[in-house]
Amino acid sequence: MTADLRQIVEGVLLVFAALFPIVNPLGGAPIFLAMTSDYVQEERASLAWRVTVNAFVLLVASVATGTYVLEDGAGARTRERSTSHQPQLRDAGATSRSTR
Repeated sequence: MTADLRQIVEGVLLVFAALFPIVNPLGGAPIFLAMTSDYVQEERASLAWRVTVNAFVLLVASVATGTYVLEDGAGARTRERSTSHQPQLRDAGATSRSTR
């Protein structure tokens, strides 16, 4: 059980460390405060909560979609399509070099 808990904690810390610089709440806070300087405190708190919920939903959707794309899902189909074009590009380069 402790190995499972350790793996979960490591996963959470890895996701946090990866997403914290992307979200950058320390850099966004002054911008939010400047843009909402004419709002009353209750409106600012309500807007901050809505922004937080929307950002959380976006991050969760990105993590779920990214996991699907990077694993067996759409990523495998993308790799198959990208490798099918390589021989054509290689042949095109060979013919253009031979004509010079």
